[in-house]
Amino acid sequence: MKTSELREIVRQVLAEDSLDLAEHEPRIITDMQKIVDKKQAQKVMDPATGKQVMVDQFTASAVVLVWKKLNDAMKRKLVELPLVKLIPIVWKLITR
Repeated sequence: MKTSELREIVRQVLAEDSLDLAEHEPRIITDMQKIVDKKQAQKVMDPATGKQVMVDQFTASAVVLVWKKLNDAMKRKLVELPLVKLIPIVWKLITR
């Protein structure tokens, strides 16, 4: 098996995992929940860009709160966004 074929298979599996909301939450949301539970800021991997982003407890709790209130269609859209776009959207939704 070629490396490019293996990479494509891994990308497909990761894409299916991040959008399968019925079975479990995406990793970014579980990471945010861990931040809230530990009451500490930490770096999380941005799934859209692959970069590490520092997220504080207050921001993480806002993301988790909005996540729990959204329907499945909106959750899929929200999870596909990079964190630099997701966080301002969450703040706009909370301040309404």
